[in-house]
Amino acid sequence: MMNKCKWLIMMLCAGAAQAELSMPTVFSDNMVLQRGKPVPIWGSADPDGSVSVSFAGQTKTTAADKSGQWLIRLDPLTSSAKGQKLSVTSTGKPGIGNLAFTNVLVGDVWLCSGQSNMDYEVAGGRRGKRNLLEKFDAEAKYPAIRHFAVPEKSTVIELDDTAKTTWAVCSPATVSQFSAVGYFYGRMIHRRTDVPIGLISSAVGGTKIESWARAGELGKIDGSKEAVARVVERGKMIKKGTFTMEYAMDIWAAKNDPGSAAKGNWGSLAHDDSDWKTVPVPTRWSGTEVAELKPFNGIVWLRRTVDIPARFAGKDLVVSVAKVDDRETTFFNGVRIGASVQYDDRRIYTAPGKLAKAGKNVVAVRVWNGWGDGGIWGSPKEMYVYPVGHEEEKISLAGDWLFKRGLPSNKMTTAPMRMGVKSRENLATGLYNGMIAPVAPFAIRGAIWYQGESNGGEGRAYTHKMRALIEGWRAAWGQGAFPFYFVQLANFEDAGDDPEGGDGWARMRMAQFKALDIENTGMAVAIDLADTSNPRDVHPENKKDVGERLALWALANDYGEKLTYSGPLYKGMTIKGGEAIISFDHVGEGLMVGEKTGIEPVKSVQDGSLKRFAISGEDGKWHWADASIAGETVVVSSPQVAKPVAVRYAYTNNPDGCNLYNKAGLPASPFTTDKHWH
Repeated sequence: MMNKCKWLIMMLCAGAAQAELSMPTVFSDNMVLQRGKPVPIWGSADPDGSVSVSFAGQTKTTAADKSGQWLIRLDPLTSSAKGQKLSVTSTGKPGIGNLAFTNVLVGDVWLCSGQSNMDYEVAGGRRGKRNLLEKFDAEAKYPAIRHFAVPEKSTVIELDDTAKTTWAVCSPATVSQFSAVGYFYGRMIHRRTDVPIGLISSAVGGTKIESWARAGELGKIDGSKEAVARVVERGKMIKKGTFTMEYAMDIWAAKNDPGSAAKGNWGSLAHDDSDWKTVPVPTRWSGTEVAELKPFNGIVWLRRTVDIPARFAGKDLVVSVAKVDDRETTFFNGVRIGASVQYDDRRIYTAPGKLAKAGKNVVAVRVWNGWGDGGIWGSPKEMYVYPVGHEEEKISLAGDWLFKRGLPSNKMTTAPMRMGVKSRENLATGLYNGMIAPVAPFAIRGAIWYQGESNGGEGRAYTHKMRALIEGWRAAWGQGAFPFYFVQLANFEDAGDDPEGGDGWARMRMAQFKALDIENTGMAVAIDLADTSNPRDVHPENKKDVGERLALWALANDYGEKLTYSGPLYKGMTIKGGEAIISFDHVGEGLMVGEKTGIEPVKSVQDGSLKRFAISGEDGKWHWADASIAGETVVVSSPQVAKPVAVRYAYTNNPDGCNLYNKAGLPASPFTTDKHWH
């Protein structure tokens, strides 16, 4: 009965003789179940026991498998805003188990994901400011809209559940914590259709698309294969119980460190250290020759000779090297005796007696500093060697040590990531594993996505990653090519004056535009929604228009409304003499020059002139162009370009003033006709 969709619940008691009835957190009071499709209900129970699910007049029964896992699919449900009860009963060796979820609606469930602009709440609360959407709090009396916020989690293994949380019913008291984009998306659909809406918000600020993609699909993309392979391998080791961070660091260092045992063995007694320099230990590296007056990120070896009395020979030795920032491996006579990856841990290890020789011995520490200042630090009293059981005979290791640099970080492959630190959020596939897999295959209507800022100006590579993300999610849900609607990045940074443009976010917007070639996708253009008085705010406050522009795609494609749902999208260019004629899809009732202010509707500017068009000729030089609307096209020219070759519109990080709209008030997407963008 099982498949590869991550509906499996791996209980701690899996394989035990008994198990209590349990279900994932996404099943709770106030949830919304998807209408019109089979609805998976799943969980764990007593192995080989019986499980029954009852809802809306249906009762389905199945047997749990030998590991206690079970799944039942309810027949397609009819939309209902009336709260109902979902009952689950199990029978087995522990006896009868019962779970009941109340106030359950049936409607459409949308997955809302991405980075901070999707995570951004109606009240802007996490960013410590009340925003221009505050006035909508008091109006949020929509009990048929429900919101489920997936707790933040990144991991190398696909999880089957999240930390405990619940579905929230939309009200003036709760809406401030809803995803703002999700809320305005769901609100518009609900108000137009009267269908209950469930919003599953799974978003984390500052995250890359790679962290949200599934391993099987992302691992096929050039540039991501190695990162995915590392995560997958670590996951396999964790499942086998063979992974430690220290082990991973050893493997990584062997590939990158010229002082490793496989290469130079800089920690050995026999190594020639005559060209090494000295540094006092313990000390931070700032201001020393190690750092050369600035932080050094990379590998540094430090070693110190210690004379061991004959009475210590052959005895196990306690070796303490205080604390090490960031990560370290400690050696005694060239043999690894310990390692740690936490900068403020005490490093106290035991060197086996077989390594301890009378006379000259060497304690060596390989330090890897990933960011900021590094070094062996702490108290000189924490630097010592003594025989086990004879602490009173300590030999101090404080004082001058020899040091030699290995490779700087920028010359090494990516170091193993320590889970539990902020950087985990950009672990390839990590957020998919921790925040998407746990809610699949909870039946959904589709997904909305707002991300891209953290991927900078990747260009075409981002389009491939979007395809991997979308295909991976669709495979996980097993619902076919469900709708996937996304936001094209808004204006950012200061307005550019170079007609060539082509900077980072311009390429990103083109990559997003090209993602429309993926089946059943749609794009909301946001190029006019940033705060012009605060252009460097990566979080435009106007999430109302963002959500509603996304909702237009859904209303047209999924709810059957006849409306203009997209702004003009570049279709083609023809050259006539000295003019380039640009045609568009989604013209609607016609093109216009428009003006957008705050959350107010776009206004038509009579006799206004189009801005932010640029044109180039055979010499490849770009010039600001004259542009005018001619029916359903825009005619572009410049007295400096006799034979046009290419046209660009709003093709820069912040094309402030771009003003081409259709008469539905939806902005045209930025574009370049140049096929060599990347």
